[in-house]
Amino acid sequence: MSGPGPEEQRRLRFSWSQGVLLAIVIAALVWLGIALAPMFSRERVETLVRGAGEWGPLILVGLQVAQILVAPIPGVFVPILAGILYGPIVGPLLASTGTVLGSAAAYTIGWRAGRPLLERWVGRDRLERAHALLGGKRWLALIP
Repeated sequence: MSGPGPEEQRRLRFSWSQGVLLAIVIAALVWLGIALAPMFSRERVETLVRGAGEWGPLILVGLQVAQILVAPIPGVFVPILAGILYGPIVGPLLASTGTVLGSAAAYTIGWRAGRPLLERWVGRDRLERAHALLGGKRWLALIP
């Protein structure tokens, strides 16, 4: 198994300052999620969305994105609330849009920081051995 070429290495390069900034942003988001989690009851969110008028759908999409990026926000009620407030067609479309945007953001964070940061933390040799152990069956890494 050969490593990445020079062009890919340059693209994958991840500086310590970027790592520190990413860690600060993640810590702030987690702290914010923990601090604000009690405020996210169904009644409060419903009142907020109904009172926001035409901005309500954007708030729901933003909540769905935040739910994906910030672990303490419960993810079950946003799609249900979207369906209740905006019906069986628009509601799921709003929830799906938030899910796609949040997942794309999470993927981008992992893609930009994932391998370079992991190589710095565990070392390239250990990472290559882990890839060799999986032998093309990456889904095995998802099994707890």
